Amino acid sequence: MKENAVLGVWFAEAYSGDLINICKNRCLEYFDTFYWHKTNPMPQVRKRHFLSSVETCIFFTKGKNYTFNFSTQNKMHNSIESSICIGKERLKDETGNTLHPTQKPLKIIKHLVKIFSNIDDKVLDPFSGTGTTNVACKMLNRKCLGIENNKKYYLSSIKRLNEINRTKSGVLGWL
Repeated sequence: MKENAVLGVWFAEAYSGDLINICKNRCLEYFDTFYWHKTNPMPQVRKRHFLSSVETCIFFTKGKNYTFNFSTQNKMHNSIESSICIGKERLKDETGNTLHPTQKPLKIIKHLVKIFSNIDDKVLDPFSGTGTTNVACKMLNRKCLGIENNKKYYLSSIKRLNEINRTKSGVLGWL
């Protein structure tokens, strides 16, 4: 990681302590945990556990001059409520099934990109899936490099990006 960078990792809360220790051992500072409360979580088929209605994103920093754009008090909670991707936002494969099982809502990713980056900053998403971070960065005038090894997800992200008018923000790579 570059000096003064921020790393966000979507992670199972049960293993948060392990991730924090691993990152601290690699000279990263634990910054905070962000919670996404899903207002429409997947149903519990076996009915042996609570519904999985919360996902966590754990943030780490390197250096002291990282970007943190504090907005207003009511927008800077460490949690956000949103439904899982449904309707037009939920990407489907050629047979009509859910394309990516953990697709994040654009609303959430845009919120986090605004907080942790500035216009023309570079954002790296090494597990870009269907390109939600790339789309958010494109909309917010950030440069974004997404890395994805699943061909279906990659092609879907390219299709999403092609639907947005191309600008100089370099979504498909850093220029």
